[in-house]
This record gives sequence, structure tokens and C-alpha cells, in this order.
Amino acid sequence: MEDSNIIKIQALIKGFYIRKKYNLKELYTQKEIVKEAVETEESLLKKMKTMKDIYQPPLKQVNIDETLYKVHLIFEYLDACIESSQQIVKYGKQFIENYKIDTQPSQFFSFVTFHLWAYGEYTINYNITKTMLNELTKNIIYQRLLSIIDSKQPHGWVISDLIIEPMQRTPRYPLLLNTLIKVTNENSNDYQSLLTVKKDYDYFTALVNEKTTMRDNLRILAEDMDFPQIIIPRRYYIGGDNYLVCCIKRFKNW
Repeated sequence: MEDSNIIKIQALIKGFYIRKKYNLKELYTQKEIVKEAVETEESLLKKMKTMKDIYQPPLKQVNIDETLYKVHLIFEYLDACIESSQQIVKYGKQFIENYKIDTQPSQFFSFVTFHLWAYGEYTINYNITKTMLNELTKNIIYQRLLSIIDSKQPHGWVISDLIIEPMQRTPRYPLLLNTLIKVTNENSNDYQSLLTVKKDYDYFTALVNEKTTMRDNLRILAEDMDFPQIIIPRRYYIGGDNYLVCCIKRFKNW
């Protein structure tokens, strides 16, 4: 009985020192931010799988020569996003399940940086995706097909909204990270690690913005030339050089 009382007292003392060392409200808020990131990632994954499994197959089956490449461009970066999302969700769920009082949320956001580039490439190409979808809907066959598929979606999802989702994920993680930094005490063991991850996110955001502009230049050129085939992965157009335009004209005349 005496030993039992000693153990209880030791537990109370240990609990007191833990509460003194850690800000429990701060820890709870940090965990909720990570939880929000994982839950919204899982929601996005379901939407992307809907695009891949429900929309992509029937659009590809239409098999109209002049629109085949446009269909390809709509879904070109989707598989990479799905693969990255699956990794983030898997890691994130395990991270939350094992979350302890001394867990450092910077580890989760650091992990995300290794899988965020898929969303970056999707974002860089988003205006191309949107343009190609708009081009397809000018065709009555695709217009009716998409209308039928849209009407069958139980959540009210439509393709024009779904294609936006992966692109919106790119700025989402930096926003969540900034929120996490704001609620973290500067004396925390994890604070400097969070700032280091933020530098990676800032670089990533700047790079995506820069490449998006150059990719849009290529999209505009493709529209002007009516030649979407020049849009291939990681090709950018800075502008001011007629050499590429001349090559395209010659190719189209062959």
C-alpha cells in the first residue's frame, strides 16, 4: 500500500514538471494543425482518385485524333500528385497516432517537402489544364459526356472544380506552417527547425511562381500557333525568341 502511494506521488510530481516544461495548450494547437493537414490531404486524395478513375477513362475512350493530346495534358501530372498524396497521408496518420508530448511537428512538414514538388508541377501546368478542359467542352461530344459524369457524382463534384484542388494544395502547406510557427514559442526546441523548413517552402513557392510564368508563356504560344503538341513536360518559353516559332511553322508544314 505504501509503495502504491509512493508511485502515485511520483506520477504527480512527474506530471507537474511536464506541465511546467511544456505548454499543453500550445502542444494541442500544434497537433490540431498537423491533423488538419492530414485530413485535408486525405480529402484531396479522394477527389484526385475520382478524377483518375471516373473522369479520365471515358474521356480517353472518345478517341478523337485532334483532341487526344488535350485529354492527355489535362491528366498529365495527376498520377504523380496521387502518389505523393498517398505517401503524405500514410506518414501523417502514423505521425498523429504516435504523437507525444515531445513530438516535433517540424518533422511532418519536413517530410512533406520531399513530396510537394508533384503539386508544384501541377500548379505550374494548371492554366494549361484549365485551357485544355475549356477546349474540350467546346466539342458537343465531350460536353455531353462530362455533363453526364458530373451529374452522377454523389458529392456534387464537377470536373471544372476538381482540377483546381491539387493546385490549391501548393500554397496550403506554407500557410499551415506559418500558422504553426505563430503558435510555437521561440524558446521551443522545434522553433528553429520550423524556420528551416519555412526557408525550403519559401524557395519552393518562389520557384513555382517563376516557372508558372514561363509555362504560361508556352501555353499562350501554343494557343497562338494552334499547336498544343509543343507543350511537353518541363518545357518553358521565356519569350522574345522567334527561333522556336519558326521551327513550329516548319514542322506544321511538313
